[in-house]
Amino acid sequence: MPKAKNKIKLEFAPGCFDDIGDDVTQEDIDQMVAYITQAIADGSIMEMSEPLSDEEAEKLFQDMENKRNTRQ
Repeated sequence: MPKAKNKIKLEFAPGCFDDIGDDVTQEDIDQMVAYITQAIADGSIMEMSEPLSDEEAEKLFQDMENKRNTRQ
């Protein structure tokens, strides 16, 4: 019997697209979300990924933490 794939649940934080720009429409955002969702579903997102250096990862986590702290 084939092994069932784990379904990934994709959620975007409220307001995550607020700073995306004035010239981006809701239709643009919907298309982007659909593209990301499809890329996750078919696995192509992993083919497009590139590893981060330790420094890049640390900066990313720090930026995320700083953003989280300013929203609270």
